[in-house]
Amino acid sequence: MLDMDPSVKIMAAEIASRLGGGLHSLWLYGSVTMGDFRLGWSDIDFIAFSNGEITEEAAQNLLMLRQELKEREPENPYYRLFEGVIVNIGEYRCGEYKRLVYWGTSGQRITDNCEIDPFARYELAKYGKCVFGSADRSLFTLPDYAELASAVRRHYEGIREYAHVTDERLYSCGWLLDISRCIYTLKTGDVIAKTQAGEWALENCVFDDAAPLEKTLGIRKNPLAYKDDERVKAWLASLGGTVQSYADALERELENRSERERKIIKNKPAVIETERLILRPLEERDRESFIRMAKDARVNSTYMIPELETEALAHAFFEHMREFTENASRFVYGIALKNGEIIGFINDCELDGTRAELGYFIGTEHWNRGYASEALFSAIAALFEMGYTYLKAGHFEENAASRRVMEKCGMKRIDHEEELEYKGRMHHCLFMAIEKQ
Repeated sequence: MLDMDPSVKIMAAEIASRLGGGLHSLWLYGSVTMGDFRLGWSDIDFIAFSNGEITEEAAQNLLMLRQELKEREPENPYYRLFEGVIVNIGEYRCGEYKRLVYWGTSGQRITDNCEIDPFARYELAKYGKCVFGSADRSLFTLPDYAELASAVRRHYEGIREYAHVTDERLYSCGWLLDISRCIYTLKTGDVIAKTQAGEWALENCVFDDAAPLEKTLGIRKNPLAYKDDERVKAWLASLGGTVQSYADALERELENRSERERKIIKNKPAVIETERLILRPLEERDRESFIRMAKDARVNSTYMIPELETEALAHAFFEHMREFTENASRFVYGIALKNGEIIGFINDCELDGTRAELGYFIGTEHWNRGYASEALFSAIAALFEMGYTYLKAGHFEENAASRRVMEKCGMKRIDHEEELEYKGRMHHCLFMAIEKQ
């Protein structure tokens, strides 16, 4: 079997060439980077960023690239498996698109719409691998628990609408793995590979009838051995009822989650007031000060902010953050003095049931005055009051000041570390946490 890596390199080089050398980066995610790729079943999920605008000519040249490479190397099994988007990096950051190229299972098209679902965003942020160009991981932000749960709800609705009848393709039993992963995500707030999710479901007796899932896992681990088996095809075509019974388990978990959240988590306060500060939504009057802080290298060297290379990107970033502060499902606030001056920002990085992760920054002109500790302490108190029971925050190992802020607020070092790529270098990230007593 051919190694995938040379095909990935050729694909990246071809995309770069057809963009006139303007390929900023190409990222893989999904089964390829999560150790779950199975030839004969899996796709090669990717997102490619161009530096400049994608012209109509470039888009046309890219549209059928998969097929052209397949014709050039008929025995290569990988080129046709690439699925994803080729998009201008500035448009991606702003969320407004003029032109991009989409490659999917059923075809390809040039479009002005790019919707990356929360599961894909999670995989990009946590497992994405840059295989070409600049590895700026700040391009990707982890969706919060509410976003993942909403994606699960939409997937459930799709199963109810489209999966009453199945066909002979291997993907028909893939519904069972999809449902397993959805239930795992609802229970944990995490996203794992589909095979791993299926194994977890078996170990935890999630479904009354485990036999179809056991058979699906056997097929998943060696799909090429089953794709032409007539008995397997007949079984696949008969799975509609089984898929719906598994969806019943997902429906119960969705109902349980809704009930738990109604009972546990209270609404966030509109504002949080301390002795010297007010944590509040961002307002129009904060725009220039917020952008100035975000662009300050001393701030964005430790608080992960995307590159704000143009005024348009900077203002779009402010609008994005302001929307977060106004979102009732997000714990995000501007940090202001009592005179109204905005001096910083505090946000959830992740909300997972009754657990939350926080991030924050203070503008450099207000450092060394205890404002970060005062804001973080008040945020911790508010989250505990809302019903959260476990809060954590991370800091780059070299950022001793942030560690001291967390310590002042009662947080203690935990046995969890991550290696994060940011601004062209690797950072060792340490984590601290506090539990509600």
